[in-house]
Amino acid sequence: MKSKVTQALVERAPRPEPGKSVLYADTEMRGFYLIVTLTKRSFYVQSLVNGRQVRTKLGDHPTMDAKQVRDAARQTLVGMRGSVNPNEERRRAAGAGLNLSPDSGGSPNLVRRTSIASLSRLARSAGTINPP
Repeated sequence: MKSKVTQALVERAPRPEPGKSVLYADTEMRGFYLIVTLTKRSFYVQSLVNGRQVRTKLGDHPTMDAKQVRDAARQTLVGMRGSVNPNEERRRAAGAGLNLSPDSGGSPNLVRRTSIASLSRLARSAGTINPP
């Protein structure tokens, strides 16, 4: 269905039958979508990246509202049209121990995942802690 993705649409879109989903394509921003399932409402963008169709999830309602997700969609689509695949960026960041949170409400929020064991290894390698 084509409709401008607004907060009112997000909150009032009817729930589909179990096992089905409804896709609302934004009329003002090509490649921006709201997908409604029985249990949640999710925001996506889709565009060509290096000749391939790429769809990536921006976040869910109510974590993000329509204004926040519209700004994030605009930024993500600009990057995708400039040959940046956000899914590849997330995979690369996960491999490097970073978490690119899609629900951050704007540019991706980088959060370093560090365990006690990795801190201990780092400290030992610096010679500050002697192993037991």
